[in-house]
Amino acid sequence: MSGSTPHVTLINTAVAHDGQLTALAWSPNGKLLASLGEDRRVKFWDERAEQKAPAIELPVSAQAIYWSHDSQKIAAIAEQVVLVFRIDGSEVAQLSGHLGNITSFSWSIDSRTILTSSEDRSSKLWDVATGRAILTIRPNGSQHKQTKSLLKALFTRDVLFDSDSTAASFASDQTILTASMSAFSHKFPKLWDGTTGQQVATLRSSESESKPDFVAITPDRRMIVTSGSDGAHLWDASTGKLIGALVDLTGGVSFSPDGKKILANGCIKRTSVGCYRYSAIWDVATRQRIERPGIHSQAMCGRLAGGGCATRTHR
Repeated sequence: MSGSTPHVTLINTAVAHDGQLTALAWSPNGKLLASLGEDRRVKFWDERAEQKAPAIELPVSAQAIYWSHDSQKIAAIAEQVVLVFRIDGSEVAQLSGHLGNITSFSWSIDSRTILTSSEDRSSKLWDVATGRAILTIRPNGSQHKQTKSLLKALFTRDVLFDSDSTAASFASDQTILTASMSAFSHKFPKLWDGTTGQQVATLRSSESESKPDFVAITPDRRMIVTSGSDGAHLWDASTGKLIGALVDLTGGVSFSPDGKKILANGCIKRTSVGCYRYSAIWDVATRQRIERPGIHSQAMCGRLAGGGCATRTHR
């Protein structure tokens, strides 16, 4: 019934870990829930909160966990290292080679490779079977040993971390997308060949365009949308070619599960002095806003750096 409050029934509760719960993640097939705790354990549960597999004992503390797309493996992020295990607890690989903490992580669709980016300004593509880095991309130039301490950098050979670090994602089966994580960066998102590491394209529609603040990829990895103060643009994820613009769309963007619609949150309707804050859904095929009833604020919001009005939660 429209407007009614859904009824939620508690199925079960369980004490999962000794200490605080750090992360939870459903397997892509929906059969298992993985939990990560301060006790350095990863546990697996069914929908009734019953433990379904032996706990994995991690050698170090981890901050996040990620399922492979085939729901057969799980990766735990431990600062600069990725630990990969099968559900039965057997270790698959330890991915070690970043000099700074890992800032983004993603599995390939075939679950054979992993993509990471780090505070060391590099992105690495890893072969899961061997644990070896098969490709390293440095969008912002080469860098060696790093530190976050200015004092230490002055008196040692360490190099300061670049605050303009990048995040990396699979854009298609063959390409990798890197984007700046800093709101103050002037660097545009770039597309790279996932085999050779050569740059394919820079996602910039014109010389006068300012750097976009938000980037999203369709679930099928066929298209990319970038959004900033100059509006939004759609790109081909394999070639980096511009598909078209979505005029007056700014703010945070995300695709629907079928990739046919875009949800935008932030300043959608702009004027010469600011913009109206509300959410809207856009049709990807027509690149037009879908008119629908919705709650929005008529209050004008002032310009932030770059002109957007949405809160910048960079990747």
